[in-house]
Amino acid sequence: MFSKTTNMTEEQRLQIEEGKRLAREESNVHSFSPRSTLTARQKPVIKKPTQVAPLKGHEAFLKALETTNARITVEKCDGSIIKGTVKHSDHFTISIRCETGKDRVVFKHDISEFSATPAVKPAAQPDQTGA
Repeated sequence: MFSKTTNMTEEQRLQIEEGKRLAREESNVHSFSPRSTLTARQKPVIKKPTQVAPLKGHEAFLKALETTNARITVEKCDGSIIKGTVKHSDHFTISIRCETGKDRVVFKHDISEFSATPAVKPAAQPDQTGA
């Protein structure tokens, strides 16, 4: 390994001292302020809307059918028809209680059309009083 020699020539010693002097002068001319530490910025608080946006289009229609327990007819893209009442609906599905009593979940992208089925009134029976 290399050993540090203490024998320096006069020229080397003068060069080192000159370098130190220049460094001192430069630091006086260019007085930099010490670097401040970086701090993390706080994320802006995003306020969520307090009111729910009113439903529009088919969402409002489905919600009205759900609250009134109205009977609906759903025609799927493959041509099959489902009749029943809307139990729940969300952005992607509709839950239907079929006439058979079974619950079915239908994806909205698989629905060709749906409509409210008018309530069927019982046929008026003729008066059978014996006249």
